[in-house]
Amino acid sequence: MTTDDDPAVAQVLAMGTKAPVNSEHDEAQMHIHILQGYKKDQMYVKLLDKPTEHPHFMIEQELIYTVNMEGAKVLCVPRDRSLITTILDQAHTIVGHFGYQKTLNY
Repeated sequence: MTTDDDPAVAQVLAMGTKAPVNSEHDEAQMHIHILQGYKKDQMYVKLLDKPTEHPHFMIEQELIYTVNMEGAKVLCVPRDRSLITTILDQAHTIVGHFGYQKTLNY
């Protein structure tokens, strides 16, 4: 599978295609929702408290990233059902539905 077959949201945005954003969750709201989720998720609370103790993670503009098994930098999303649902809905709108394995890989 190549990135041409499976574009990530960042790649879609880089190509000049505006990702559809639910009116309730525009980009600024999404950023705020993620930051609020980090404060409620104990794993991220510990990571943000002592970031140097977690070398597999990086913080940029207050957002937490890691590198996946394919070597791509990916955003860490807190365990928040509403947020995850919004992200999956947007991903589905952008890349379509190819089954659960494709969604997991995405």
